[in-house]
Amino acid sequence: MENQDLLSKLLSSPNLDNLQFVLKLENENIVLKNVKLMKSFAPVKKPSIRGGVYFSEKEIFKISAILYDASLLPKFSMYMLGPNSEFKKMQIIVKNFLEDEHQIFSIFTNLTNSIQSSNSIELNMKIIETSIDNL
Repeated sequence: MENQDLLSKLLSSPNLDNLQFVLKLENENIVLKNVKLMKSFAPVKKPSIRGGVYFSEKEIFKISAILYDASLLPKFSMYMLGPNSEFKKMQIIVKNFLEDEHQIFSIFTNLTNSIQSSNSIELNMKIIETSIDNL
């Protein structure tokens, strides 16, 4: 996984609540709330393919977040395995994390599941790659 050190730094950041996480979904920028980062062990014991994505890492990074616009729920069906044969990548921009303001830290994820309540949607995602881009 690219930039695993940056993910570890982000995971251990005491200022996680001060960072802004923005999900780029089609032509919309959606601010994510209650963002939680986790590192866990993958249940996969040997390399396998699921939905065209090759899983072989023993440790994986996950991210969960809440958005407060239930009208977006139909858009997530094209990003999750189930309705589709492949996961579609989602991009999350992390703002105010890197010291250099001319760089953007992007996290690319696969949506593993979503939980809807009357006024919010909780997204659970597996981090598949990261990138740092200069503006």
